Amino acid sequence: MANVLSATISGSILTIVYDEAMTSLTPGGIFSSSDAPLDVMAGGFTGDGTNTWTLTLNATIDPGDYIIMTSDGSNAVGTYSGTYLGAGTSFVGGSGDTVMDLAEADIDYYTPFAFYGNEGEDIISIPLWSPNIVSLTEVIAASDTVSFGDQWVEGHRLWKMKLIAGFDVTGTSTNDKLSLLSGIIEGNAVVDGADVGVVASHEIVGGIVTFKNAGGTVLAAGIDMENEDAYRYLETNIATAGTTVAFQGNGKIDGLVVFQKGTTGTNSFFVSLDGISGVTLSNTAGTNVVQIVDTTAPLVQYGGMTSTGIDFYCSEIVTAIE
Repeated sequence: MANVLSATISGSILTIVYDEAMTSLTPGGIFSSSDAPLDVMAGGFTGDGTNTWTLTLNATIDPGDYIIMTSDGSNAVGTYSGTYLGAGTSFVGGSGDTVMDLAEADIDYYTPFAFYGNEGEDIISIPLWSPNIVSLTEVIAASDTVSFGDQWVEGHRLWKMKLIAGFDVTGTSTNDKLSLLSGIIEGNAVVDGADVGVVASHEIVGGIVTFKNAGGTVLAAGIDMENEDAYRYLETNIATAGTTVAFQGNGKIDGLVVFQKGTTGTNSFFVSLDGISGVTLSNTAGTNVVQIVDTTAPLVQYGGMTSTGIDFYCSEIVTAIE
């Protein structure tokens, strides 16, 4: 199945790069803008039959806005392969600081979703009920933040795992951030845990988990063990709600999978950072550091009557403010 590699917009010029040469079956196309929303038409189109399309829209997109592109799986076909472009929806950020607040939005578009922040310090909030790809790749590096919607989905369903590409861990002011429901990072530890599959124990250094079998041999997630076992092992053996760890896995030596234990009323979940290895987790930026922050206000998950009042159960520890 053919896929979009990148999509950028500057003013009225939209550039789409595919992983193979593509021929349009619906020339022109209809797009939506985050400003209004406004239906935008492509007035000019070059590159048909190649892997790079350039479309001139009939409206200028402000640097802080984004456009929405949808495909039902019949919009384009591989010029030489005959492979159709997969169904899905792309959210393409402008050339400035863009906010894509779609975590809790009522989105009636084809899935999966792809988010292209592009230039500027972008804030991208994505839903957890759909598989998502987030691209933070930029020509001029800037600090982007990715956050997530309510963790009510079943986190162990790895086909819903979120993939983030271009995540910056350079230790400079451009470090990207993962904003989770909690900023807690598990401390260093050696644990003889409850066995799950072939996993019998683990060690944590700098927030990074190393899995081992009963004989003490290191296991690579996605290679020596199933990803499902990695999730179930951490779910079983990470005790504190809202605690974050990460491990190299998903079958890729350079892929980092970040796991957070579910808080009250939420499920645990994974997010995968493509191309990231040799890092630690921290709440502050640093060289080869994945920065974990908590920019989400506490969520009241449910409440219950007691003999003296009402108990509220929140997504994280809260302190009353008079």
